[in-house]
Amino acid sequence: MGIIVFLFPLIGMIYALYVKKDKPAVFPTAMIVAVCGFLLGMVFMLIAGGFPFYMTFFGSLG
Repeated sequence: MGIIVFLFPLIGMIYALYVKKDKPAVFPTAMIVAVCGFLLGMVFMLIAGGFPFYMTFFGSLG
């Protein structure tokens, strides 16, 4: 599940960069959707049981 949560936003960001050339008006929306998907994936993983990992990761930052 974690791999899927990571890959969907990554694919969305790649698609957004691809669309930027052809349809510049769609680019901001595509990037917002990709970033929101990444953040929701982080929240989902936090709720789904990755809490100790996130506490260790963010605690090590400072």
